[in-house]
Amino acid sequence: MWLLLLVPAMLGAAFLIDSDDDHDDNEAETEPTPDTSGDISDDTATEDGSDDVNVINGDDSDDLLYGSNAADRISGEGGNDVIFAEGGADTVFGGEGSDGILGGDGDDRLFGNSGSDLIEGGEGDDTIFLGDGDDASGTTVFAAENEEELFTALDFQNGDDLIRGGAGNDYMMDVSGSNTLYGEQGDDTLIAYESGLESTNTPDSLNGGAGNDFLGADNGDEVTGGPGADHIVVAEDIDQSEETVTVTDFDPLEDTLTIDVYGSDLSGIGADEDIVITETSDGLMLEFLGEQVALLQGLTLADLPADTTGLFTLTV
Repeated sequence: MWLLLLVPAMLGAAFLIDSDDDHDDNEAETEPTPDTSGDISDDTATEDGSDDVNVINGDDSDDLLYGSNAADRISGEGGNDVIFAEGGADTVFGGEGSDGILGGDGDDRLFGNSGSDLIEGGEGDDTIFLGDGDDASGTTVFAAENEEELFTALDFQNGDDLIRGGAGNDYMMDVSGSNTLYGEQGDDTLIAYESGLESTNTPDSLNGGAGNDFLGADNGDEVTGGPGADHIVVAEDIDQSEETVTVTDFDPLEDTLTIDVYGSDLSGIGADEDIVITETSDGLMLEFLGEQVALLQGLTLADLPADTTGLFTLTV
C-alpha cells in the first residue's frame, strides 16, 4: 500500500469527537469548509467507529490519521498529512500541505485542498476534488531513493467516480467503472482506458478544462478537451468491436488526435495504414480497418486545414 511508505515521516496531533453529518454527492458540489475545532497531543489518531459520524481533526503538523469502518469526517489541517479513511462513507479534507489520502471502502468524498496531493478513492463510488497544486489521483508508489518522484500505476478500483482536478497540472487514471474526470485548470493528463482484465463497456466522461491537456480514451468514452491545445489518444482493440469515442469540441487548428491500435495479432498492420475520414450528419467519423473509432462532433471536411500533416496520426 503506497501510503505506508509515507508513515515514518508524518506523525502529528489529532482530535477526535462524535458528531452527525449528512451530505448528498452531485457534480455541481462545491467544497465545504471543514470543522477545525479541537486539539490533542497524540501522534496518531484512530477511531474504531460506531453508527455515528466520527470527526477526526489534525493540526498544523504532519499528521497520521486513521478513520474507522463507520462514516468519518477527517480533516488533516496544515502539514503534510497521511490519512487512511478506512470503511464507511467518509468525507476527508487534506487541508494545506502535500497530503496522501486513501479512501478505502465506501462511497467517499475526498478533498485534496491546497498542496500537491496523492489521492486514491478505493472501493465504492467516490467523489474526488484534487484542489490546488500538481496532484495525482490513483494508486501512487514512491521511489525508494526519492520521495519526490512519483509513479502512478492504477486507479479507482470498482465504482463510478467523480474526480475534479482544480488548479495545477493534475494526473488522473481510470481503469474500472464509468467515471467522470474533470481536469479544470492546468496542463492535465486524463487517462480512462479499460483494464483489459474483463470485457466490459463502461464509458467514461473526460473534460480537460483550460490548458494543454492529454486525454486518453477508449470504447465509448466522451471527450471534451476544453480551451487549449489538447492531444487526444483513442485506444482501439482490433480483437473486439468497440464503441465509438465521441470528441465534443475538437479544434483542428489547435488539437491533435492519435489512434493507438493494439491487439493479439498486429501482423500486416503498420503505421502507414490509412485513417479514413467521412463526413456525417453528426460530424467527422474517423475509421480504421472498417471500425468507426472516433466521432468529431459538429465538424465538416471544410473545417480541416489544407495541410493535415500531424493532425491525425496512427500508432501500432
